[in-house]
Amino acid sequence: MRNKILLLIIHSLCTASFAQPVTAPIDIDSHLNQLLISTGEEADNQSYYELLMQFYNNPIAINSCSSSELGVLQLLSNSQITDLIKYRDTNGAFNNKYELLSINSLSINDIKKILPFISFNKPINLKEVLKNSVGLNNNYLLASGSRVLEPNEGFNSNKFAGDPFHYNLRLKLVNPGHSSLGGTFQKDAGEQLFRNDSLYTGTDFYSFHYYIQNQGAVKQLALGDYKLQFGQGLLLGSGFLVGKNASSITSIQTTIKIQPYTSLTEFNYFRGAGITFTLSPHWEASLFYSNRHRDASVNVFGNKSNISSLRTDGLHRTVSELTAQNSVNEQIAGTALTFNSKAL
Repeated sequence: MRNKILLLIIHSLCTASFAQPVTAPIDIDSHLNQLLISTGEEADNQSYYELLMQFYNNPIAINSCSSSELGVLQLLSNSQITDLIKYRDTNGAFNNKYELLSINSLSINDIKKILPFISFNKPINLKEVLKNSVGLNNNYLLASGSRVLEPNEGFNSNKFAGDPFHYNLRLKLVNPGHSSLGGTFQKDAGEQLFRNDSLYTGTDFYSFHYYIQNQGAVKQLALGDYKLQFGQGLLLGSGFLVGKNASSITSIQTTIKIQPYTSLTEFNYFRGAGITFTLSPHWEASLFYSNRHRDASVNVFGNKSNISSLRTDGLHRTVSELTAQNSVNEQIAGTALTFNSKAL
């Protein structure tokens, strides 16, 4: 039986706000739970939760977004998104949430579903974004610890290098719709809290990011750790895709392009920089570069070596796991060109 001990709880760092919120405060966890229930039992709820939380902290700019950006939420049908974009093109920018009621295909329940994840804010300059990156009431610090009470063979036989506790710490400073700054630290059970040797120095897993969006021609800019998704995700895809349900269109993957990485999963991310910028009203270009170390099993034969496998479990408890940590370097660079029109 597992007994989790909460060491620290969510703590609001700041209470000042620079603008009146567009929507009334909501219980976001309750709202997300209702949305997760509706996705069906075959959906990857944890991934979808993280996706929606990402857009809760970084809302989609409803007055400048494309149909594909709204499709990422997977809360509206294609026809509803088309009607929304058409209404905006015909009548101009939305001034507030009540204008959404003018779209015939959107019910009140549909509007309530998407409101926490969209923004009606007008663009602000980069100076204001940097100024408001701290000091808002969306900032939080979360820390927790746990351990399994039953004795584990790895600890009894002294195979594991660290103690049986699991710790994680998250810090995030959010300026909704504009910027996000955060850091994550984690130690799994059996791992050392801090290492300093020839292969690795620091906490077992750490992740940092700084993210800016909707700054003129710059749609998205991520520094540090980030995730990518383009096209149908065959080469680059780390977003949420719902499972089987009554709708036939959910098999279509939607594009998030570049987003900050905030998960505790220790392998499915890029480390470096990525940017998406507007070339014209219908064309966007994305560039990215990643340089990071990966865990791998390396076989050495004389003066030659080969990688037999990449490890993705993120565990560094035993001698073999510690040896594999950060044993190979991976560099990835790429670009993507995206075309968007009213109907495509």
